[in-house]
Amino acid sequence: MSDAGNFAETEIADYLGGNGAPSAITNVWLKLHLGAPGETGASNAAVETTRMEATYDPAVSGVASLTATVSWTGVSTTETVTHVSAWDAETVGNHLFNGTLASSVALTAGDDLDLTGHTITVA
Repeated sequence: MSDAGNFAETEIADYLGGNGAPSAITNVWLKLHLGAPGETGASNAAVETTRMEATYDPAVSGVASLTATVSWTGVSTTETVTHVSAWDAETVGNHLFNGTLASSVALTAGDDLDLTGHTITVA
């Protein structure tokens, strides 16, 4: 994880400060970006706006990995994706964190994008 979002930072700080446990997140949805999404996850959004559901294994030593490939099929436009943001809902919802792809992905309209190796790391 390269950057926790404001919502997640507040939830974690409250929990660590003894102010109650955060609500369980039941689903994680990933969104594509052309640059760093920022604290709110709203910056540099890709034209391909569909969020795809992702599931992660339980964390081991602060690292959780995707349990299955997350796929965007037949993307709507030509663009180069460099980041993803994670949300707790398919639309709207709370921004959880951002991740930087190991290498940028140049997409042409109609291409598919498969994300297979994404991890959440808390250090």
